Amino acid sequence: MHLIKCDNEHIYDSDKFRSCPHCSKISLGIGQADAGAMQQANVDTKSPEENEQQQYQKIGLQRVMGVVICLSGEMAGEGFLLREGNNHIGRASNMDIALTREISISRKKHATIHCDAETGECELLVNESDSEVRCNGNVVLGQCALQGENEIQIGKCCLKVVTVPNIWKV
Repeated sequence: MHLIKCDNEHIYDSDKFRSCPHCSKISLGIGQADAGAMQQANVDTKSPEENEQQQYQKIGLQRVMGVVICLSGEMAGEGFLLREGNNHIGRASNMDIALTREISISRKKHATIHCDAETGECELLVNESDSEVRCNGNVVLGQCALQGENEIQIGKCCLKVVTVPNIWKV
């Protein structure tokens, strides 16, 4: 992945698109990404300076700490990897656990599962302004520790969270 900024401040992956897909949509008035080679030949897609580029890239890999499986709701059967650090749950496609078809869930950061690879601990963090979130049948206020297998109810969606503690201890 090689993220760059176009002249209009749009950020896009230059490995996938030769020119900014957002600008192509606007100038051609169509909804198709990477729209047409006729305009792409005239667009300067130079890479940004090294220091500009690093602010958009994640450095290093995030280790897998478990899995999240949707048991009920519009996305029943879908699965997601639980990685070290923050795993944001929401309906937006840029969330780590993107429940895009679950209309009862907030778009951005309805809840977060934080995993610490050093200690092997995972916890559920809930934004107080969002609707009720339950973990193993109990209402979560603020945060809740996750160990082994847990069921999280967010809106009409039920998630099975399976964490593997101390998987990275040698």
